[in-house]
Amino acid sequence: LCYFLGRNEQYWTLINEYAKEKELKLVVIPIYEKDKERSDYVFSNIGPSQFIKLVNNASMIFTDSYHGTIFSILFSKEFLTFFRFNNREANKSNQNTRITSLLNKFNLNDHLHIEDSKSLIINNIDYLTVSKEIERLREHSFNYLLKCLKKEKRENSYEWK
Repeated sequence: LCYFLGRNEQYWTLINEYAKEKELKLVVIPIYEKDKERSDYVFSNIGPSQFIKLVNNASMIFTDSYHGTIFSILFSKEFLTFFRFNNREANKSNQNTRITSLLNKFNLNDHLHIEDSKSLIINNIDYLTVSKEIERLREHSFNYLLKCLKKEKRENSYEWK
């Protein structure tokens, strides 16, 4: 599955070479008109449930999207994330940091394509370890919310007279 919000032709060249070598069919969620010509399997105008289904059914995911990356992780998929923006460009639209932060959190830095690399390196993921970290983070978030709600209840408890 290919889901790119950016326009980097080098990425498409690398992905096509990889797919040909591994005898994989490319499924594309097109963002730009040119993306519709990249495969015989193109899914246009999809909604959230179709997006989730495509991710869940993919054997491999290539993306430059934060959400493409996070759903790949949540569905325990093999994936490779690309920088959407040149890493050397420092501007407000550069969203690379949230992707690198996400990958760091799960020790998946090796699933970020190195910009200058001329080939795709795809390592297997230990999803048992990743799942344990997801569960730990969910529990931490739940406890934090519970603590905040209890505090809110104490601070806003009124007596009616």
